[in-house]
Amino acid sequence: MLDEELDAMIAALEERFEIACDEMRSQLHQDVNALIASHRSAGKSVPPQLLALEHQMVEAEVDDAFDNMPV
Repeated sequence: MLDEELDAMIAALEERFEIACDEMRSQLHQDVNALIASHRSAGKSVPPQLLALEHQMVEAEVDDAFDNMPV
């Protein structure tokens, strides 16, 4: 996969993540994890923007977990 294609794919995932519902966000997170795993299994370094997106997804999931907690 070319760097330009990967950058475009990451940008598209970021955009989809921003507007997605919780169920779709979970699926997108799985897709990002699979992409990271495929890079690692191929011996390639994982692009920093992909790791940043994964980190953003984890933070959003943690924030969502606290949305319904009583105060």
